[in-house]
Amino acid sequence: MTQRDSSGNGIAMYYNRDVQGRIVARFKNTLANWNATAAGDYYYGYTASGDTPDFVKDGSTVIEKNIQLPGGVLMTIKPAQSGNANKQYSLPNIHGDTLLTTDAAGTNTSTGNGPASAFTYDPFGNIVSGSTFPANADQASFGWLGQHEKFSESNFAVVPIQMGARVYIPGIARFLQVDPVEGGTPNNYVYPTDPINDFDLTGEFGMPSWATNAGRWVGKNADTIGAGITVAGAGVCIVATAGACTVAVVAAAAAGGAISAAIDGTGAKKVKAVRWFGSTKNYKTLAKAISKGAGKARAKAIGKDTVQSYVRSKITDRLWSKWR
Repeated sequence: MTQRDSSGNGIAMYYNRDVQGRIVARFKNTLANWNATAAGDYYYGYTASGDTPDFVKDGSTVIEKNIQLPGGVLMTIKPAQSGNANKQYSLPNIHGDTLLTTDAAGTNTSTGNGPASAFTYDPFGNIVSGSTFPANADQASFGWLGQHEKFSESNFAVVPIQMGARVYIPGIARFLQVDPVEGGTPNNYVYPTDPINDFDLTGEFGMPSWATNAGRWVGKNADTIGAGITVAGAGVCIVATAGACTVAVVAAAAAGGAISAAIDGTGAKKVKAVRWFGSTKNYKTLAKAISKGAGKARAKAIGKDTVQSYVRSKITDRLWSKWR
């Protein structure tokens, strides 16, 4: 991505992506009289399958760590900084845009034009005249949709936003690349026409806000879901001879149904063989099976997959009902 004048002066940003399409490196160059000079290399690391970077390195040194807090607050730890500058908090509005920033002491560091110097945006992601970009990412900004850690390339006049598989230009409410997934929006380049309630965080298809929030919640809490809430339903689904337990138990649990009823209705005493480790290592009670390390791991995996599949199916049903 390059921005220059007729004399060959400006800036350029280059990207490396992994097989999932996530940005793993950004390379900034300054342009002077058509000559490029390196002006900063940034490498991004991920600890899960999502596309929100968990840490940033400028070579071998970690310069930022991003941690999602309850309520959607993004805490950025800056190891190279000292005192109150060592931590920065980005507080989102209900749309997921960065509204305010504070330092480690809670002092408001926002520079926008809204109440309490809040940052302001129009529905399609443009900075409202008189406001500024949050200074909460190195050589970029987590501003509009900043809760989802979408890079606004604030060094460029058109402020391109790295939106998953594509680059989004808020000034024209369009993507620069063809939509890789056919359908879901009026044409191959447009952002969802109701940008307040619908999102396209992956650059692949528009999604209503309830589905985006549900998917994000499942992704962030998948391990807890798998290990805790759904473990009973998932475990009963593996029963070899009890007969009373089916996938419906897991579906009910994943849907937030009466898990206690599912447990009571089947009962550990009715379980005759729970195949957690294969045919040679069965346990007569569910409690015994999931007390073992391998059992816990399998329960967590089954629960995670079940909940994700359930949410995906509900999202698909909702989208089809809207698009028919």
